[in-house]
Amino acid sequence: MDGVGGGDPQAGSHAPGACRMTPIANPWPPSAARLPLCVGVRHRPGALSVRVAYIAGAAPAGADTQDTQRQFAQVLATTERLVHEAGASLDGIVSCEVFVREPAACPGVEALLHTWAARRSGCARLVRQPPCATPHADLGMALVVARPATPAD
Repeated sequence: MDGVGGGDPQAGSHAPGACRMTPIANPWPPSAARLPLCVGVRHRPGALSVRVAYIAGAAPAGADTQDTQRQFAQVLATTERLVHEAGASLDGIVSCEVFVREPAACPGVEALLHTWAARRSGCARLVRQPPCATPHADLGMALVVARPATPAD
């Protein structure tokens, strides 16, 4: 699983504490614009924790809600890709929390979130606190999914 989240994919996999957030290159084709995302992936026996944040300052102040919804769609797509690459399934969602800095964007993001979560097991919710690892994020998603333990765990 080299390259997911940057650095050594097993680094800190069993250590307590916050996930290290690492900027990654755009997961889209080279023709697409680079995304201002930070991600953190932590492997634990029986669980996978994925955090994806859209960084503040990347969007203009007072950006309209459609921009925020587009940014959130990018966060969702990146999260799905990381979970898939880690060999886990979104059918095993244990928890999912989403932070949105702009209050006016919350209804649109919440609608996308509930549509996304309705296709999977588990529940998702909006939270008011920014992610600890990326307090400057415009959007943040913290997802924990259950996964079978592997011999490497």
